[in-house]
Amino acid sequence: ALGGEIPFFISAYDAKQEIEVRESIKLLKNKLETSGISVLEFNLYDIACEILEEKGGMERMFSIELTKSKDKFLRALQSTLNIHQILMPKIKVELGSNVLTISSNKDQKQIAYNEIFGLRLNVVNLNRLDIIDQQNNVLAHIQPQNKPEVLNEIIKELTTHIAFTKQVGSKKYFGTTIETAFYIRKG
Repeated sequence: ALGGEIPFFISAYDAKQEIEVRESIKLLKNKLETSGISVLEFNLYDIACEILEEKGGMERMFSIELTKSKDKFLRALQSTLNIHQILMPKIKVELGSNVLTISSNKDQKQIAYNEIFGLRLNVVNLNRLDIIDQQNNVLAHIQPQNKPEVLNEIIKELTTHIAFTKQVGSKKYFGTTIETAFYIRKG
């Protein structure tokens, strides 16, 4: 992901393909999870519907769609679902006394601190924090859309619960040398 963007993909498909698409997603998740890659799926459609309900309801959007031009409707929809200010903040990272929780309103993944063996910052991608287990499997990765400084806050909080040794390196991104860090659990 370039520039610290959270990677997600939206694909248009015919409604007749819904069952096939859901099955493909299920198979992909299963394949990744059997390979040791933990998957947390967020349904952006459901999240968008929740936001629209919070902002005046779907009926309001339907009435705007009927009375406005396509361009005006699209602008109204985009301002309501502003990806940077509204949609991405719906995905949260919380640090408890013994567990890290990554969640949206409906989906949630918890990682116990005793499962965390290491942290990699800026190693795989710029502004990306990988949380790894003892077998070097990625338990989760966090890559904020527009606030990369939150990664250092997460690391700082995790280091109050887990003792790490920090190894510093560097990597070039777009011709600029960026510091990388690998935190390994002590003992």
